[in-house]
Amino acid sequence: MPAFGVYPVADALAEGDEISSTYEGRHITFLASELTHAGLVVTKGLPVVCGNIVGIAFKTEVAGTDLIAIDTEGIWIVDVKAANDAGNIAVAGGDELYINTTTCVVSKIASPATQVPFGIALGIISSSLTERIAVKLHENDCNLAWVQGIIGASKVLRLDNPIVGAGGSAFQIKATGVAGLQDVGIAALFDATAFGQSTGNWTYGAGIWLNLDVDFIASAAGWAGHEQICPLSLGVYAPDAIGADIGDADIIYGVKAELVGQAAFPTTHGCYFAALNVAQTPADHTAIFYSMNMQSVGMTAINRTVQVGSLAIAFVNGSGHDHVLYVNLYEP
Repeated sequence: MPAFGVYPVADALAEGDEISSTYEGRHITFLASELTHAGLVVTKGLPVVCGNIVGIAFKTEVAGTDLIAIDTEGIWIVDVKAANDAGNIAVAGGDELYINTTTCVVSKIASPATQVPFGIALGIISSSLTERIAVKLHENDCNLAWVQGIIGASKVLRLDNPIVGAGGSAFQIKATGVAGLQDVGIAALFDATAFGQSTGNWTYGAGIWLNLDVDFIASAAGWAGHEQICPLSLGVYAPDAIGADIGDADIIYGVKAELVGQAAFPTTHGCYFAALNVAQTPADHTAIFYSMNMQSVGMTAINRTVQVGSLAIAFVNGSGHDHVLYVNLYEP
C-alpha cells in the first residue's frame, strides 16, 4: 500500500505511536507531487491544497519527489481576490476565506464544488481587487453544511438537550444575501436525496417538532389574550425605507411549495399540498387558518354570485370518509 506524504503505510507502526508533536501537528509534510498549487511548481510562501488540507509551503519545489512541509496554522500574508459566489465584493476583516482546489486562488467564493475553507481575513480589500493581506490560516472545515459521508442512523450535527433562556436559540443562523440570483436559501438550504426501499410511513426532507413539557404553562398574552403555540414561524420583514424598491415583487410570506418531476408522477393516490392530522381528544379542528383580522384571509364585502367551479380542498382518509371535499368558487 502506498504512503501518503511522509506518513507510514497502514499497520506499519503500533497504535499509540506519536508521529508529530510540533505545534500540535500544524506542520505537515507531503511529496511535492501530492500538492495542488498555483504556477508551475510548489513555491515557498504560497498557498497549497491537498484534499481538504490547506496550508502555506515552507520551501520551493525542485522536483515532484521533493518533501515539502506546509504550515496549516498561523498568520500569513496571502494574495486574496475580493469576490464571492455572486461576483465582486469587498473583503472585510473577519471574513471567511476559501481556496480554489484547482487554481489555489483565495477569495470569499464558498461553493463546496470548487472550494475548501482556508482562513480568516485580517485585512480589507476593495471590491474586485486582488491584494495581499494578513490571513489567519486554519485548515479545519468550520462550515457545518460541508460535513460529508454516510452517517446511517446517527447525526452529523447534534445538540444534546441545550438549556435555552428566554429569547434565546439553541441554534441560530444569521446571513446576509448579496444582490443577484437568489434561488437558494440565504440563511439555510436543506437539500436531501432519498434512495432505496422506504419502510416507514413518511419520508421527510426536514422535520420540526415543538414538544411541550408537562410543566409548560401558556400565558394569557399574545393576540386576543391567547398565546400562540407554533412549531414553525415564517415571515417577510421590509423596513419602510425599501418599500418603493419592492413594489414590482409578489410577496409570498408563507411558503413556496413546488412539485417538480421529469414526467408525470407515477402515483395512484394523488398529489397534495399539505397533510393534516389533528390527534386530540375530542378530535376537533377549529379551522384551517388562524387570523387576527378579516383582511388577512382575503375578506371582501363584494358578493360573488357566478359559480365558476369547485376547488378540491381536502382528501379525507379516515373517520368513515374516503373522498375529496370541495368548496365552490365564484366570480362577480
